[in-house]
Amino acid sequence: MYRATLNFGRRGVVLHAISAVDIALWDLLGKQLGVPVHDLLGGPMRPSLPAYASWLYATEDLDALATEAAAWAAQGFCAVKQRLAYGPVDGKAGIRRNVELVRTVVDAVGPDVDVMADAYMSWDAGYAIRCIRAIEDAGIRLRWLEEPVIPDDVEGLARVRAAIGTPIAAGEHEATRHGFRHLVEAGAVDVLQPDVNRLGGISEARRVWALGETFGLDVIPHLGFAHNAHLAISSLATPLLEYMPPPAHPDEADEDQVFWVAFPDEPRAEGGRVTLSGRPGLGVTLDRSVLEPA
Repeated sequence: MYRATLNFGRRGVVLHAISAVDIALWDLLGKQLGVPVHDLLGGPMRPSLPAYASWLYATEDLDALATEAAAWAAQGFCAVKQRLAYGPVDGKAGIRRNVELVRTVVDAVGPDVDVMADAYMSWDAGYAIRCIRAIEDAGIRLRWLEEPVIPDDVEGLARVRAAIGTPIAAGEHEATRHGFRHLVEAGAVDVLQPDVNRLGGISEARRVWALGETFGLDVIPHLGFAHNAHLAISSLATPLLEYMPPPAHPDEADEDQVFWVAFPDEPRAEGGRVTLSGRPGLGVTLDRSVLEPA
């Protein structure tokens, strides 16, 4: 499929479609053999995975942000990830505000909970260096800073990583082993963040996990749903799993929560850990009612 679409594919929506077919075939194989997909990948390396709560959208209400962060910590999550709202157009004031956002969450969760921050591709290299240095100068040590620049600026990402002490994470918008090899060879990342339903499916994702294992990098997938979780639990390169909370109502789900709507039996975190069901295939069941016309 990949080679047949090289002239108009290689990444983006074509790779997403290829990923869907590949993931479905692994799910089908597991169900035919009566084993979970992680057994087809060599077996789980541990009975469950610690998860980090991934929400904490930026807000002007710092008290509300602190309350939300403290609630995730109280539920047993060993780490949380927040979003940073300010970028180059906001100048020095935006940098100060980003530092305030991070300081609010760090203080709310306490010293035993790691904090990560996501810029979601919205900075350039120069601004990223200034903002991350400001966070570091405030005495804050993030577990990682995620996607400070656009995915195609791998060299800019490497320049950011070389200029600061905070680990850099990226890869959720990357595709195939070739894209991830570029990240690794450029020295651009400390944490690889593959998403199996974007990069080419489980068949290709195995090679990305092997790349992380070979070069001693953490491989922590974007989103912790079943298509990623089976690979994550099969590798010691994955120390924890991203956890997007279920929406309060299916109609309120954003794009990262859509799997909760399509597969209501996705594994839920308990005490800050995710345990896979052990059922054959991916262990989740499609709610076919979502396929019906509205």
